[in-house]
Amino acid sequence: MQDTLIEVLQHHELRTGAASLTTWATAILKHKVADWYRSSQRRKEVQFDAGDGALTDAIDALYTPEGAYAIPIASWQQPENREEQRQMMALVERCMSHLPRTTGRVFLMREWLGFETREIAERLGLSADNCRQLLHRARMGLRGCVEHGQVHGRQRQ
Repeated sequence: MQDTLIEVLQHHELRTGAASLTTWATAILKHKVADWYRSSQRRKEVQFDAGDGALTDAIDALYTPEGAYAIPIASWQQPENREEQRQMMALVERCMSHLPRTTGRVFLMREWLGFETREIAERLGLSADNCRQLLHRARMGLRGCVEHGQVHGRQRQ
């Protein structure tokens, strides 16, 4: 994810403005994730002996006698929840677009890209206290927006 932020910061001048910064950064992230999944380093070839009882037992332990998963799959991994996830992400993106630009950038760097507050403050030329205050305002603004399912105010310019 940090590679995405580096791309955004290094190639900011290439952004045409047709999409919001969040949408543009999300597209970059999607391409980075796709590249990672396609990478040869990620693929591992595993061969096993079909007569290996321990492996067969381990695989059988993953399922119930009825064929269902023994350990429930997290809801965010279930295909039937994808529409709900898509709607939630669309709402979050709409809410993010209504935050002031610096507030949104600070939130994105901290919560999405995982930067430490000190590093965000240094990169954006803010004091650490100001950075923490912007994070608080972003969280409260997004919380209110998502809880009410609507966006108040005008979109940032």
